[in-house]
Amino acid sequence: MGKRIAQQFTERLLKACHNVPGLDKLGNAPDADYDWVKAAQIFIAFRAELKKAKILILPNEISCETVQVEAVTGMKLNQVTLKKEFVIQDCCSAEKLTLTAFGQAMDEADKALNKAKTAVFKYLLRDLGLIPWLDVDDSEHDQSVNDYTAPVESKKRGSQSAHQLAIRNVVAFTRACQVGGKTLIQQAAYLHALGKKDIAELTPEQHKVAMKWAFKNGDLAEVMEMSRNIAEKKKANGAAPEPEPTSGMVGD
Repeated sequence: MGKRIAQQFTERLLKACHNVPGLDKLGNAPDADYDWVKAAQIFIAFRAELKKAKILILPNEISCETVQVEAVTGMKLNQVTLKKEFVIQDCCSAEKLTLTAFGQAMDEADKALNKAKTAVFKYLLRDLGLIPWLDVDDSEHDQSVNDYTAPVESKKRGSQSAHQLAIRNVVAFTRACQVGGKTLIQQAAYLHALGKKDIAELTPEQHKVAMKWAFKNGDLAEVMEMSRNIAEKKKANGAAPEPEPTSGMVGD
């Protein structure tokens, strides 16, 4: 019996890539109008095949640039652009491939770098294996804006109902109020001045203005004046006035 010839590195890598199937979009969130393929899905699928093929992927960060960008609401976001080098190493020989990839992400807190790290590795593996998402296309490109920039202007998919959009707007407004330090009393006074009981009742244009108000700091006097005007109107109509908002974080 002849000696078995071991498969070449590139042949084993090709087989490993081919064995990773198309992936369903299992990622979703109550306040999002699209689904996505989770990074964990592609990592788990590739990890098993690379182990069988005896191939390692070794990452190396080349550069990381951080800038601060301002959303239409006035909120400051951290944007990170990450450049990484990936060495695809054969464990059975000295053969290897070296690839360069980029990842970019934005976040209002300290998670932008972590998101960029996840994105660059996720899409490197997708490109390497030509792995299809089981959908018409990757819907992430449709989400041109996020809840912090202009939630009511994001593209609406056919499956999105008015109720789902209302939920997104409520969640976005609530988050913005947390960032801007708006109390529940302040929020109620703001909506009352517009003749609304709930943020979901606002028109798209009103919601955009409301988001800017929610993010804005230091305008308590403006809200108190608004509340006083409401109380005076109620008093003139014979209704009992409501207490004015205070500077305390009541209801937070």
